[in-house]
Amino acid sequence: MKILFGVLDWGLGHATRDIPLIEGLLSKGYSVDIVSTGRALKILKEKFGGRCNYYDVPSLYVPQIYSSYFLLSCAMNLHKMAASILKARKGVNKIIKKGKYDLVVSDNRFELYDKKENSFMIIHTLNFENNILKYPITKVMEFVTKPYGTLIVPDFPKKGIADVMSQNKNIHHKNIYHIGVLSQIRKKRYKKDIDYFISLSGPEPQRTILENKLIKQCLKLKGNIVIAGANPDVNETKNLSKNIKFYSFLNTQYQEEMMNRAKFIITRSGFTTTANMIELGKKKALLIPCPGQPEQEYLADLYERKKYFHHVHQEEVDLEKDIKVAMKGFKGFRPPWRTKKSVKKFLKIIKKK
Repeated sequence: MKILFGVLDWGLGHATRDIPLIEGLLSKGYSVDIVSTGRALKILKEKFGGRCNYYDVPSLYVPQIYSSYFLLSCAMNLHKMAASILKARKGVNKIIKKGKYDLVVSDNRFELYDKKENSFMIIHTLNFENNILKYPITKVMEFVTKPYGTLIVPDFPKKGIADVMSQNKNIHHKNIYHIGVLSQIRKKRYKKDIDYFISLSGPEPQRTILENKLIKQCLKLKGNIVIAGANPDVNETKNLSKNIKFYSFLNTQYQEEMMNRAKFIITRSGFTTTANMIELGKKKALLIPCPGQPEQEYLADLYERKKYFHHVHQEEVDLEKDIKVAMKGFKGFRPPWRTKKSVKKFLKIIKKK
């Protein structure tokens, strides 16, 4: 079976969560071609090498996030976003016609689809409870998911990672499957010798803004500290002090090792980022939502309310104080099952088609 797999390049979360799914498809002997761009495409190429073919096609234009007014910025740039989708659609259309694929799988690349019966969308945002934005965003989601015959949700059907956000309360779609948590990280036995592991992620310029802020505050912390910059465009490792080591980027193997060794994790509240901690059964963490991203803000508030993890807004970060709060009264999230079973569920859905 020949499959075209599209991956959104906004941050690295979509690429990393798709790694176990692509690995699962390859293990079944399927042929997989990958469509992505930027940093996401770079890490997928490094991971799969010659096992896949690759197409570099820019996707949805996203305004840079300098402040919390991201939704307003999107509204003001709708013409650019629409134009980018149309341009990307032309590019992928040529690939689909030439490749004659049996299935097309898209992780949030809204322009990547073939016939409805052989097109799958991986998406975790089905429902918004955000006051005045609920209705318009629901209508947008209904529109962008319409070309896909099957929606695959990387969350649990009940009491999921994203709670109501990943539940199909408002979107009317016949085939929606919840497969469970997805993470490229696996739980392994390592000595817990890293006191604080800081894992940065997300779109620029906010990734760099947070990196600079946390590096300054880390100098006041005691213990062994490791910082992963999530920037595959730079190959740099340096000691910031006797107890702080900085990596511009960690591949899956080393990211997995550092997270397993960490006693405490400081990271964004992105869906995939928190899925990694849930896969490992982590309980001690500090989440910092990316300014202007409603999804990350929603998840951070949800986890705080349910006492999974503590969170603080980027402009208010005080590591010494916030770490003390995060160490008390938070229990983490216990998943009904982990990625291995989720991949099996995904492959079963694919095989039906």
